[in-house]
Amino acid sequence: MKKLLFTLCYLLYAIASLAQANTHIKFMGIPVTGTIAQFQGKLIAKGCTYDKKFSASLPNGSRAFTGIFVGNKAHIYVYYDIKTKIVYRTKAVISGVSEDIADQEYSKIKVLLSQKYGSDSEHMYTGTKDDKEATSFISTNDDEEIDGEIDLYITMDEQTWVRYPYNYNLHIDYNDRINTSKHNSQQFDDI
Repeated sequence: MKKLLFTLCYLLYAIASLAQANTHIKFMGIPVTGTIAQFQGKLIAKGCTYDKKFSASLPNGSRAFTGIFVGNKAHIYVYYDIKTKIVYRTKAVISGVSEDIADQEYSKIKVLLSQKYGSDSEHMYTGTKDDKEATSFISTNDDEEIDGEIDLYITMDEQTWVRYPYNYNLHIDYNDRINTSKHNSQQFDDI
């Protein structure tokens, strides 16, 4: 009886350890995992709206939503593997803002991400993208294993005159480590 109890306790501990080691990055408090249907349901429960018309213009494996992200109206994109339907990446884009507003929101979100994920060299990298500052954050779990990466950057419309001076877009791009790796493996299998 003691051996059985000991074995059962050890098994529960092993399962709990594995569950912690395989955590996923979170977007709007939702783990970036599960099928697109499951993830879509959770986004809609958070107040986002599925944009069927815009989704039709996107390539296979992506869907578009609208919603509020860090107090801003945003376009939300969800990327999933077309074979398994598993979500591996999400992105919020605050678009159609002036350069000043884009810079202000970039700074605000960068501070929030720094507070959540840390601003030391192990968790944050700064560089440039399209001549604008870009920052990447590494999300880790309690065991210091990487859950994913968040990229924060500003872009400008290609045809700047169309929406001038509101032709800047702030991107907050979440990549889940586990599911992105699985998605890439699927693509390698096709080659």
